[in-house]
Amino acid sequence: TGMTGSTGPTGSTGSTGPTGMTGCTGPTGSTGSTGPTGMTGCTGMTGPTGMTGCTGPIGTGPTGPSGSTGPIGPPGQLVVSQMTTNAMMDAGATGEFSLVPHDNNHFITANVFLSISDVSNHTAYYEVLSINHFTNKMVIRNISGYQTGWASLANVALLGPRGTTGMSGPTGIVGATGPNVFTVSGNDISYTDGTTTLSRLNVNSTDYNRLPMGVVAQTQIGPTGTDYTVASGTTFPTNTTGNLIASATFDAIGPTGPRKIRTHITLNVEDSSQSTANSLYLALYDGSTLVNRYRKTYRQGNYANSMNFYHYSSVTGDSTKTYSLYASSTTNSIAISGNTGTYDATTQAPPSFITIEDLGML
Repeated sequence: TGMTGSTGPTGSTGSTGPTGMTGCTGPTGSTGSTGPTGMTGCTGMTGPTGMTGCTGPIGTGPTGPSGSTGPIGPPGQLVVSQMTTNAMMDAGATGEFSLVPHDNNHFITANVFLSISDVSNHTAYYEVLSINHFTNKMVIRNISGYQTGWASLANVALLGPRGTTGMSGPTGIVGATGPNVFTVSGNDISYTDGTTTLSRLNVNSTDYNRLPMGVVAQTQIGPTGTDYTVASGTTFPTNTTGNLIASATFDAIGPTGPRKIRTHITLNVEDSSQSTANSLYLALYDGSTLVNRYRKTYRQGNYANSMNFYHYSSVTGDSTKTYSLYASSTTNSIAISGNTGTYDATTQAPPSFITIEDLGML
């Protein structure tokens, strides 16, 4: 055999034959390493809420301690005390009164309002101006528009604060103009058309009802024109013409009454007799009613003196009175303002007087 010649070129690949049958699966290989995590996907929609479960039993803890008692509050609108004594108060008047001692009295303070059980059909209200809780005395003002009064042990109610003033109502229609009875000139007002009657007169807080009206009548006795020799007598004279010395008529002209009246009797006398133990008797009459008696004694004759006698009375307003003076003497020579003895037509005796004065309301 000769030497192998060189290999010729590879021929073209023939067509692929049919695939043979798959062989049996070989054993699984080992797991490879984990690859990187992929991107998180979008969150899905929230599902519906499930049903609430049953409530568990309530736990019972221990009770805490009670708190301390708070202070006692003030009483409401009720009876809190009583008045000690009965009293009366004019509208707007102020006065001091006592409360029956009671624990509630310390709730009554200045500027509160009270109602006191009244003896009339009105409900009266009072403002407390001050109170002394040691003596239980308080000063109150009657803020009612009328006179009030209460009995002893009258109930006292403490009221709530005064409410605010309500809105003013509509203005009423203007009334017809009345008659022009006053005359106005600048700041002066005068009333000259007729008369008027006043039950009470107050001017600049002065109560003219109580002021004296002064002399309302005066009668002069002597010294001329009449024989003023006193009639003889040994006791007080009666109201007969022979014993009359003089009379004075007057009107009680105050705004209201009763008026206090003073009768002042001034007698200038002279007795030229020589007798001793002499007496002058005087009697003052209101019409036919005896109202007073006076007696003056002197030891010797040739007696001269000025005598003064007084009588005080209470007279109803708008009434007319006549006071008459009667006299008698144990001698028949004593003269009242007579131009006898020391006096004559040239040197006249001083006059005597009966003077009636209004002293006002005391």
